[in-house]
Parts: sequence; C-alpha cells; structure tokens
Amino acid sequence: MSGRGPRRELITASAGSGKTFQLTDRYLGLLQAGEKPESIVALTFSRKAAGEFFDAILQKLEEAASDDKARGQLNTRLEVSVSGG
Repeated sequence: MSGRGPRRELITASAGSGKTFQLTDRYLGLLQAGEKPESIVALTFSRKAAGEFFDAILQKLEEAASDDKARGQLNTRLEVSVSGG
C-alpha cells in the first residue's frame, strides 16, 4: 500500500441491494492487503446490521476454507490469491 492508506469508500443503497456483500468483500480485501483490523472502520445504523456484517465475514471465510469453488469466487472478487487449508 502507498503511504496514503486505502481509499475511503461510502456505500449507500436501499435494503436488500447488496451493501453487506460489498462491505464484507472490501473488508476482506483490506485485510489481505495488510491493513490491521483495528484500522478499518465500517459503520452501520444498528447493532443487528453490525452483527450481520460480522456473520457475513465469517461465513465467507468458512466457505472459502472448505469449498474450492467459493474460494475461487472470493479470489476473483478480491483479485488476490487466497490459498486453501
């Protein structure tokens, strides 16, 4: 990463439009690029949404760890190579 840090991004859209999907990919991409988890800020409007965000991250990681196709799809979206276990 450059000294400027990652690009800031605002995602706004109506319910059911894929915000959580986009945010979780962005979060995982930042982690893969070397960002520290404590340096990443993702804001939501409710505790329920924050819980769904966290659960979605864990679900993506679980699927990528146990399924070659899911891992390949995540690799493609993140444009990185995430190796399987």
